[in-house]
Amino acid sequence: MAPDSCVACLSRDSAKLHDAREMMFGLRDSFRYRECAACGALQLLEPPADASRYYPPQYYSLVTDEAPEQQSRVGAVLRRARGEVALRLPADVTARLVDRRRLRYFYRWLAGTGVRTSSSVCDVGSGQGGALLDMRREGFTDLTGIDPYVDRDQEPAPGVRILRREIDKLERRYDLIMFNHSFEHMPDPAGVLRTARRHLTGGGAIMIRIPVADSLAWREYGTDWAALDAPRHLHVHTHESMRALAERTELRIARTFRDSYALQFWGSEQYRRDIPLNDPRSWAVDPQRAVFTQAEIDEFERRSAELNRRGDGDSAGFVLRRARP
Repeated sequence: MAPDSCVACLSRDSAKLHDAREMMFGLRDSFRYRECAACGALQLLEPPADASRYYPPQYYSLVTDEAPEQQSRVGAVLRRARGEVALRLPADVTARLVDRRRLRYFYRWLAGTGVRTSSSVCDVGSGQGGALLDMRREGFTDLTGIDPYVDRDQEPAPGVRILRREIDKLERRYDLIMFNHSFEHMPDPAGVLRTARRHLTGGGAIMIRIPVADSLAWREYGTDWAALDAPRHLHVHTHESMRALAERTELRIARTFRDSYALQFWGSEQYRRDIPLNDPRSWAVDPQRAVFTQAEIDEFERRSAELNRRGDGDSAGFVLRRARP
């Protein structure tokens, strides 16, 4: 593919160019993105030759999680029973229960996928497996995470394996393959989707959560938008670009949802004020020294929830299935 064509829809139409800084760690290196005139996807034009500079040991997904908590046998049985009920609910009911904190956050991702607690699940780009360990506490029993940046293969809890490998090295098929804010870090999204499709069981699904450019945050903040995250995010999609990718890879979008939160506001406001995410003045580091009050953060959360309801939040989920058997 020529570098002047869209990574998603392959359009060569003239596009806007945007220069964005690295602001998670405050390196402030500048990178240029191409905004597709056809589908709106953003694409990093010249990824860094050495990405390790931008994925230091303190990068959030590489930090080791605490040891999994011990569960009583009775507690484990009750959690699994609750999970089985939750997985059978309509997706809109599940979303409301998650919003009210009656169900754990990950049930929003799983709604409508058809998985059960015994289903095989693979989380691509899992880091140390925090989400999988949370799922295990709810009774899920067949969980695999893969990530080329973890230091070794490991089994942090019974039924949870974390493997140091890329997706093309998968050795089995899964009922659900998840990409939780990892898809945007991969240089060949169409190739990744084709590989994931090959590793699905007969009725399997792919669930992708990503930042999206068809959102208020991109329109309002532009290159100060925190979720642009140059240069780690190699491409930032829209609903239209994901539709084009699905069509090219013999998949279809079965369900979408928005799940943004307050970072789209306070993180972007910090970047606009030249305050990196890991700065001592950042809300993520020290709320006492941050430029926001708790009341302002609460308002950002309220606005984020409203944007999600309107389909305009800056993070979206896509459930994909085979276009044909």
